[in-house]
Amino acid sequence: MGIGLTSISLAHTDSVDRVTYQFTGDAIPGWAVHYVKQAVQNDTRHVVSIPGESVIEVLIREAANPFQSGLPPYSGPVTLTDPATASVGEVRFASVVHGVTQSFIGLRTPQVGFRVTGLTNPSRVVVELDHQ
Repeated sequence: MGIGLTSISLAHTDSVDRVTYQFTGDAIPGWAVHYVKQAVQNDTRHVVSIPGESVIEVLIREAANPFQSGLPPYSGPVTLTDPATASVGEVRFASVVHGVTQSFIGLRTPQVGFRVTGLTNPSRVVVELDHQ
């Protein structure tokens, strides 16, 4: 059985803003996280308006296709914001296509350094974005 996205959360610490994608199951999914010029949604090819000075695309692989796996589709909020964050202005869930979850992180700042970590108990992918 595949893993399915259950929640996205946004948090602030003294040194980083943290976006956490949590999944069912006990596997750590693969990921690709990178800066993009435009937020283009995978399933519609529609350009999504993400406020801010720079945009990061988050692609998480090995997520279950809810139509084939029997896992429920992601039902959390599409957009997350937190006025306490220093770099992150908005996190936007975009789609799940062919087992790839797509999301965008809009930054209030120009490009900043970031790190991505996969963790278990529970299964999650964490993107930490430096404060500028």
